[in-house]
Amino acid sequence: MAELLEPTRIVGVGQRLAGDDGVGREVVERLRAQGISATGVDDGAGLLNVLVSGASRVLVIDAVVGGGVPGTVRVLKSAELENDPRPVSSHGIGVHEAIELGARFNPALEVTLIGISIQAPSSLREGLSPKVAAAVDDAAKQVTNLIERFSNDSGPQ
Repeated sequence: MAELLEPTRIVGVGQRLAGDDGVGREVVERLRAQGISATGVDDGAGLLNVLVSGASRVLVIDAVVGGGVPGTVRVLKSAELENDPRPVSSHGIGVHEAIELGARFNPALEVTLIGISIQAPSSLREGLSPKVAAAVDDAAKQVTNLIERFSNDSGPQ
């Protein structure tokens, strides 16, 4: 497995009690089980704290609405979020807004979103729907593929 070079950070966003919105946190748990350092946060405010912590590259894993059938996994650069599916926000500052603010504080910040499509949340419940739960492995694999690519791009240290 490739080593994750600092200052790259991996952050899963989601509310565990909001059903499929918690998928980013589930992917973090899967990555940790593989020995990959990843952080889970509840919302955009938690993400913003990570974005301004000095990382130059951040991989954000979050639920998105409007990105295809539930369980579809897409990898998007922050610039692509304007017209593509938007991460879900269950609090005041959303993931998209956190990414925009983070870029203002650090213009060199590179953010990649690993978005897992969900239906718009309609009620509080714990646990993922079957289609979204089935996408957790695919999303974790996308993260490991990106880590591998970043490690190869960095060359020998």
